[in-house]
Amino acid sequence: MEYFILVNGENQGPYSVETLKSMGITPDTLVWTQGMEQWAPASQIFELQQLFAPQQQPQPQPQQAAPPQGAPQPVFQQQYQQKSGAGIKEFFTDEYEHEEDIPVLKKWLNKFLGCIDNGLFFREPLRIAYIVFGVLVALSPIYVFIKLIESHYGYSIFSEKPVPSIIVMVVLIPFAIFGLLFWINRSKKVKTYVEKNDDFVAIPLASHVIQSAGEFYGVFMGTAVPLLVILLALTEGRDLTSILPFGIESSIGSALQAAVYSILIGFVIIICTRAAAEGLRALTSIANNVKKLTKKNDNEKQDDDSN
Repeated sequence: MEYFILVNGENQGPYSVETLKSMGITPDTLVWTQGMEQWAPASQIFELQQLFAPQQQPQPQPQQAAPPQGAPQPVFQQQYQQKSGAGIKEFFTDEYEHEEDIPVLKKWLNKFLGCIDNGLFFREPLRIAYIVFGVLVALSPIYVFIKLIESHYGYSIFSEKPVPSIIVMVVLIPFAIFGLLFWINRSKKVKTYVEKNDDFVAIPLASHVIQSAGEFYGVFMGTAVPLLVILLALTEGRDLTSILPFGIESSIGSALQAAVYSILIGFVIIICTRAAAEGLRALTSIANNVKKLTKKNDNEKQDDDSN
């Protein structure tokens, strides 16, 4: 049987038992042959134990040979390689020769910073915030109902005139359902606002917040508020001329005027916030495209220089 030996961290062999005897290997020399799982000292190999005489002296080492196929790496070499690239310099420069050299703390730090760079740090919390806000809007009728029960201004559902309270609830419940569906829909669209390789990720998400908030508030001003004003005027006969720029001398007339104002205000809010959001996204898109084009040109230039 022939054995490989380990000399100065290098694999040599294979050598026959007679050759190993003439070389004067020591009991501590690491050897390996087919069928062994790991390198082992020669003193642990039964066939080689006869080579070790009390006065045996080591002989000059033979010329190095190529490492054997499938031979396991010695443990001390593995430890050396793991420590070779894990210095302070590599910690700050990320110039590690092997992935296993990277400390666990550094790996977690790189992952966290990567989430910030690719927008995941902003996108996922924003998406969750949309859903939470939608749930709060859906639960708002319960809060309003409790406040109506505690009301001291004649609007309690247990007062002699419960109609205003009922009107508020009738208008608020459908809008609360709309609000839940609206924010769930907008939470799904958050992912489409940032692409994987974009360098500018925060501005598109900020524009989405502006757009979504403007749309929601504009719809509320343009639908729920006019409907509430008109229904209260029809049931209570309240005159709103005191809070309008110019008034019509009747409760219904002032209510219609207030409804028109509210619809116009809601429309302006939607279109202005949408325009602001689209402007921010357009600038970001241009910046991202310029950045990608610059990187592409730099890569092509490097390829040309290497050729």
